[in-house]
Amino acid sequence: MISTRISRRLLGTSAMLAGTVIAVVGLVPTLAAAEGGDIGPQGRLIVEKTVEGQTAATFGFHVTCDDGFDRTFTLDANSSKEFDGIWTGSVCVVTETDDGGADSTTVTPPDGTVVVDETGDAGPVTVSFVNVFDPPTTTTTTTTTTTMAPTTTTTTTEPTVLGVSITAPPAPLVVPAELPRTGNSTTPTLVTTGLALTVLGIALRRKATRSAATIR
Repeated sequence: MISTRISRRLLGTSAMLAGTVIAVVGLVPTLAAAEGGDIGPQGRLIVEKTVEGQTAATFGFHVTCDDGFDRTFTLDANSSKEFDGIWTGSVCVVTETDDGGADSTTVTPPDGTVVVDETGDAGPVTVSFVNVFDPPTTTTTTTTTTTMAPTTTTTTTEPTVLGVSITAPPAPLVVPAELPRTGNSTTPTLVTTGLALTVLGIALRRKATRSAATIR
């Protein structure tokens, strides 16, 4: 009776140990893959970042594989990151979560999906991202300058004495020495008539003087 109980206990204990071992064996690969461990055949995955143009941005990425491998990371321009411990045959998808404001992005392969091969002659699988940053647009402005000739204004100020303005006298009127002659002038006729009357008067006075003398 006692031996039967001991046998049952040993059998139960063995079953528990066997179940625990099986569970651990089932969990270890998954845990190892998630941590990048070295359980089972493994391959490598490389993510490359190439930048064309000028930028100081940092780029965000996320990689996930169907064996439980999952990583979030960042890359600088023209750099790369390598991951080991991914089970061979695993399908991994790499996405760029932050392109740094790039004008365009090219992914190879186009959907960022690869199958991890065993490390060997085939080498690691690679997903590459090329971001293009266009140069800034430059605007040229042409300015035309027109120079205008200065305008000079002359102001004449009359002199003042004790607050009273002194005005210069007007220019003297110049009278010509001889008035101009015209075709209608009567000056020569009057002069001639006056001279004739004067001579006649002198002659009459002389004649009167002589007659008076004779009478005496």
